[in-house]
Amino acid sequence: MRKLTKLKLELWLRGQTQRELAERSGLNESVISLILNGRYLPDSIQRARIADALQKPEREIFSELG
Repeated sequence: MRKLTKLKLELWLRGQTQRELAERSGLNESVISLILNGRYLPDSIQRARIADALQKPEREIFSELG
C-alpha cells in the first residue's frame, strides 16, 4: 500500500498535478514524483521551494499524517 503524505493530500485537495507543482516550485517533475512516492527525501531548499509554491508552512506539508 502506498503511503499517503500531507504533500500528496494537499495536491489532491487542490486538484493540482505534480507537473504544476514542479513548474511552480522550479523543481524537476521527476524529483517531485520521487518525493511524492517516498523514494526521495527533499533537502531543506527543495522543501522550502515546495512550501512556497503551495503557500503553506513547510512544517504543515512535510510532517506525518496523524
